[in-house]
Formats: sequence, structure tokens, C-alpha cells
Amino acid sequence: MKTTIFPFLMMILMLGWSAPASAQGQVLECGEALATELNTDNTADYCNFYDRRLDYAQKRKDLRNDIDQRRKNYEVPRNQAIETYRQDLEDKYYPKSGGEEGPVDMINMTAKDDDLLSADMK
Repeated sequence: MKTTIFPFLMMILMLGWSAPASAQGQVLECGEALATELNTDNTADYCNFYDRRLDYAQKRKDLRNDIDQRRKNYEVPRNQAIETYRQDLEDKYYPKSGGEEGPVDMINMTAKDDDLLSADMK
């Protein structure tokens, strides 16, 4: 009984808040169209955005070339710095005199490696 009354009441409430039938299909006035004077002479300034797009494309290409050149210029010193760092790690934690071989892998360290680092920090 309650389940049939609730939908019926909801339908009555929704119909009460809907717009009246007399308001359906009416067009509202939003303002007036104004007649204006339009200057049609060709002496007005013109922004040539076609040439501007070509200029932007060329600037983008130049920037890409500069970035690539910079990457190539920094590649050798970067690789040298990484190799020096790895060599320093290897010398510090795995000395050549009877120690284990191989560089320290800071990400995949074992408990033994962690103990070595902790002992150095004390």
C-alpha cells in the first residue's frame, strides 16, 4: 500500500512545480538588434595571423634545435660525472684490497650493504 502511494504523491508534487501549459512554447524577448555603421574601407589595420603562425612555427623549430644541441653538449660531462660517482661508490664501499666486487646498488641494497652504510655514518 505504501509503495503505491509514494510514487503517486511524487507525481502530484512534480506536476505542481512544472510550468503551466500556457507558458509552453513562448519565445522570450532578449533585446533589440541595433543597426550600426560598419567601416568597409581597406585603410584599417589588418593583423596577418597567417604570417604570425609561420613565425611561431619557425621559432618552435629553432627552440627544438637549441634544446637538442644543449642535450648533446651536456651528454659527455653528465656521463663523466655519473661514471665518477659510480667509481667513488665502488672505491668507498668495495675497496680493491680483498673486498667484494661490484658497485653499490642504492635501490636494491641487501641488509649487509645497509649495515656497511650505517657503520660509515656513525
